[in-house]
Amino acid sequence: MSEREDGKEVLREVRFGPGSKPPPGMYVENPDAPGQLVTPAYLEMLRQTLREAVADRTEGAKLDPDVKALADELAVLHLPEHTVADRKVAEPTRVEIYQSTRMAAYLHRRGWRWHPEHEEIRYVPTPNAGDLKSHGVHIERNPDGTWPIVDPEAFYDADQIVVAQTPGGEWVASHPCGVHAQHRVKARAHADVVQQLLRKIDESRTDE
Repeated sequence: MSEREDGKEVLREVRFGPGSKPPPGMYVENPDAPGQLVTPAYLEMLRQTLREAVADRTEGAKLDPDVKALADELAVLHLPEHTVADRKVAEPTRVEIYQSTRMAAYLHRRGWRWHPEHEEIRYVPTPNAGDLKSHGVHIERNPDGTWPIVDPEAFYDADQIVVAQTPGGEWVASHPCGVHAQHRVKARAHADVVQQLLRKIDESRTDE
């Protein structure tokens, strides 16, 4: 985990005993090191460093607009829930491709192009959320060819709140959009997250 001390970012290792789990929402798995849990801030720092390195190498390069559009699409893919014969076989998944520009350029030479007229499903990210908290929803095209406008409540559904107890007895409530709260009373932790979701819904509707 990372902490601020005297204006500096300090990294500390935190170990959890056998059978214990970290509070939900406080740690995420490092995609480059399966089984390693890090704080969202630390993972975002790693991603930012990588993005800056890639940007430095490609700075000044004139990409074909089709290549750039495909690269942006491949950079982060949000796969929806996967079902077979009405049975869920896989949860929604986020996939990052660090060499998306290189892959897009290769696929472009292979003849791949984006045809929006064939698009049947579209991913809509959570409003005002950074890359790390890119929790969103998938929508399907209307029969008349237009795309529906997503109600902010779809991004901040209170039914998606997860509450778990820490080894110390505290309760941690968290939501996939990134908000969480910790309290010694389970109901209060849950209520705190609900209030945060309500504020986000109001803010989203104000921005419309």
